[in-house]
Amino acid sequence: MNFGFWLRKLRKERGYSQSKLGTLAEVSSQYISDMETGKRNCPTGPVLARLAVALGVPVDHLLMPEKPTVEASSVTIGQESQERTPEYEALDPAEKEEVDELTRQFEKLTSKLLYERKHGRPPE
Repeated sequence: MNFGFWLRKLRKERGYSQSKLGTLAEVSSQYISDMETGKRNCPTGPVLARLAVALGVPVDHLLMPEKPTVEASSVTIGQESQERTPEYEALDPAEKEEVDELTRQFEKLTSKLLYERKHGRPPE
């Protein structure tokens, strides 16, 4: 599933028009359209963060909607690569899952805080 397809799916699930999502994420409706149709690739980090806040999902959910079946040693986010540390690689699968869950919780909290900062209230 490519980024544009996933973005469109999330937008429609929330009942947002391209214009509404663009307003919430502080980008043009044309920019949203271009991403959904594949004319633009995955956006930069700041735009991605605003889209996640607008859609009420963690950033990683926008980038990787389905959990991969093979564990990678690095995760690519936009143009940046976050290398897994040797300490992480030395963990057993249960410990890795715990670290991954904490990371997901951190990203959700970050998205929530960004939403609150922008809208002056917690997400519904």
